[in-house]
Amino acid sequence: MDDRDLEPLMKALGQAVFAAQIFEMNLGSTLIALRLAKGGSGEFADEASAREWLDHVARQPIGRLKTEIASLQLLSEQEIDEIAEINGLRITVAHHFMSHWTEHLESHEGRARAISHLKTSTETFLRATLRLQDRLAILKAAVSGG
Repeated sequence: MDDRDLEPLMKALGQAVFAAQIFEMNLGSTLIALRLAKGGSGEFADEASAREWLDHVARQPIGRLKTEIASLQLLSEQEIDEIAEINGLRITVAHHFMSHWTEHLESHEGRARAISHLKTSTETFLRATLRLQDRLAILKAAVSGG
């Protein structure tokens, strides 16, 4: 296998990781908005405190993240489960792709399956990001009285 064999895979991985990061950023923004909607405005006195809180959230296991989101009582259980599932996929793609796919990458068929998985993951992250952005717009309208 030479570098040309890996180019489509690397492109698909780069796109998936980029989309995963977009999802992660929007998830963080949504969580801050949810906390603010619940009256947590004092938690985020400045940008540094918001970033510190987002770093804390990013390090949480999926189960703890689900519990934190559920405690706000602003999203349905289905929405929380979906966020947790997609966040789990984000972690897998961004941090564990090679450990899950290494044995498949030596064959053309294995690389094709990996690329298909990455493209599906990219689409999943982008669709979820749009849903999070819609949720943010709803929260913003509710807070502003519109």
